[in-house]
Amino acid sequence: MANDKDLTRVEQVVFLCQGGGCQRRGAEAITAAIRALITARGYGDRIHTIKTRCVNPCEHGPVVIVYPAGVWYGSVTEDRVAELVERQLIRGVPLAALQIHPLPVDPDGDAGGAEARAYDG
Repeated sequence: MANDKDLTRVEQVVFLCQGGGCQRRGAEAITAAIRALITARGYGDRIHTIKTRCVNPCEHGPVVIVYPAGVWYGSVTEDRVAELVERQLIRGVPLAALQIHPLPVDPDGDAGGAEARAYDG
C-alpha cells in the first residue's frame, strides 16, 4: 500500500484508540471528527493520525494520545473535538478537563485536585 503523505513534515502524531471500550463510546466518530478538523484547518501535512488497538485506560475511553507532547486525553466526545484540536494540536495548550496523563495541575499546584475535575461526568 502506497503512502502519499510526506512524513518528513509531520510535527505531531495523534494516536486514536479503537479498542472495544473506546469503540462502544464513539471512537470511530471521534476519529473521523478529529481527522476532518485537522484537514479543514490546513494541518494535515503537520499532524499525522494513527488508529490504534486498545491503549488500556478503557474506563476513560475514547482515548486520544498526542506526541511529542506526551498528553493523554480520556472521555473525549464529539462536542469537545474542536476544542481539543484547537487548543492542544494547533496552539499547544493542554485541555485539562479531558487530560488523563500527565495529570493536569490546578492553580494551587495540586495534581490530585485536577483529577477530580477531569472525570466528573
